[in-house]
Formats: sequence, C-alpha cells, structure tokens
Amino acid sequence: MNKNVLKIIACLTMLVGHIGLMFYPNIVAFRAIGRLAMPIFAYCIGGGVLKTRNKLKYFLRVFILGVICQLFYIGDELVTYHEISEYTNCFYLNILLTFSLSIAICSAYVNFSDSVERGDDQKRQATYFLIFVFSVIAAFGLNVLFDNSAKVFGYRVTLDYKIQGTLLPLFAVMVKDDGIKQKAVFTVGVIFFTAMCAMAYSYAYYALLSLPIIWLYNGKRGKLNLKYAFYLFYPIHLGILYLISVLI
Repeated sequence: MNKNVLKIIACLTMLVGHIGLMFYPNIVAFRAIGRLAMPIFAYCIGGGVLKTRNKLKYFLRVFILGVICQLFYIGDELVTYHEISEYTNCFYLNILLTFSLSIAICSAYVNFSDSVERGDDQKRQATYFLIFVFSVIAAFGLNVLFDNSAKVFGYRVTLDYKIQGTLLPLFAVMVKDDGIKQKAVFTVGVIFFTAMCAMAYSYAYYALLSLPIIWLYNGKRGKLNLKYAFYLFYPIHLGILYLISVLI
C-alpha cells in the first residue's frame, strides 16, 4: 500500500467523520470511522518531515493552509459541532494548525538526530537538542494556555486533538527507515494517543483500527503526484459541508 492509498483512506474516513459531526452527531458509527484518519495523517506528516528538503517551506505550507481553513471554523454552528457549545465565546483551531506545531517539533528532533549521526561537535548537538526540548515545552505551554483561556481571556480556545495530537507525528520520525522499527515506534505513539483521547470520548479506541492500514504501507509514494490534491481536499470538503449545512 503506497502513500497515495494511505492518504485516500485518511481523506475518506475524515469525510465520514465530519459528515457525522455536522449532520448525524448522535450516530457513533460515523465518528468511530472518522477516528482512523488522524493517526494515518499524523504518520504521513512525520514521513513528510523526514523526506522534505525544505522543512520551513513545509511548515509554512501547512500553517498557511490551516489559517485559510480556519475561516470555516468560525460561527456558532461549527462550535456546536465540536461539542464545546457550553462556552459562549469559542474558537476552535483546526487540525492543520495542530500539524503545524507537529512539523516544528519533528523538524527540531530530526535536526538533532542528524547532528548526532554526522558526529557534530557537542556544542552543536546540545544546541539542536535544546531547540527540540524548547519546541516540546512550548507546545505543552500553548496547550495549557488554551485549556485555561476561558478563565484568562474570557474566550475558549481549543486546539484540535490537543497535545496528544501535536506529539503523535513525533513517533513517526524517531526511526527513519519506513520499516518495521518505525511502524513499531509509531504504534506505541498511537496507543498513547488513543488512551489520552479516550479520557474524553470512548469511541476514540477506534483509532487503533488505523494501525493495520499503516503497517501495510510499503514506503512508496505512488505513481501519481497527488500532494496538492490532498492539501486542497481539506478546505474544499469543509467548505462544501458548511454550505450544505447552511442550505438545509
């Protein structure tokens, strides 16, 4: 199974999850199917960090698209869909903004790992390590700030999948061979991620069903270059679903 197939499965399961979120919130099956998307996308994000030549460009591409997509998350309707309607003032940050943080953290880790492999001097290695540690601490700090934003600012801010989602792609870059060891480490990450999410909702355990799919990945991209098609799918499907919700 190549990466194109992985991403197609992730897009389809995400679509089903969002349809359930917006139109059938009481039918758990939709939400359960949607849980498969996050681990697959997180695995691909980690792989993207390992293979991209320009990590800053990769970060900016995902971050800017996340900012654009954020337009579809503004409004009482989508606040209600994301089950935080008990707050009168809410702002829900979409998954691409979560993955932007992930890319920054993963890039910092890869730079440190590469420095060790190259045998750089200890001062350079220590610098890269401190940058990585700072990026993780900053991510935790942002999540704590968001969790307490209603008390501090009178405005509730929620980052999609919170800190567990932010750190999940990190497990995909700890081993660089696209093989059994990498998938084994990422499996541990998915188990950790699922256990954290399950504290909020029981159907989070369905995310574990993504693991057999990820283990079938053969390390190849696929014949077609669909990178930008996958980037466009996220805002387009959100926009279409939003328009449908307005019309009906």
